[in-house]
Amino acid sequence: MLGQQRGEGAMTDFEDHELAQAICRELLELRARTNAVTPVELSVLAAKAELPANWQPDETKAAIDDARTDAWLAICRLASETANNESRPDKVNTAPLWDVAIDRVQAWVAEAG
Repeated sequence: MLGQQRGEGAMTDFEDHELAQAICRELLELRARTNAVTPVELSVLAAKAELPANWQPDETKAAIDDARTDAWLAICRLASETANNESRPDKVNTAPLWDVAIDRVQAWVAEAG
């Protein structure tokens, strides 16, 4: 079933796995960077993880789609809190949010693999 088409407009499991891995690598690179990550960079990454507008539910892919949605939401929350940090002097510790986002993306990688 790996690489089998799931319907018009749907990604193959292989393509979903590749996307999840790429997003995971990019998220890890952003976290390791010495200069500050911007909310825009994280929002762009979240947009890559978001299910496409033409997404259709598929029972055989439901677990992958759920994992992908969880990853997207975690990256969105990280982007939001990073934006809040830029506008607030009391700076929220985003380290736990990075951990959650990375864990959720890795869960998506595992589910799609």
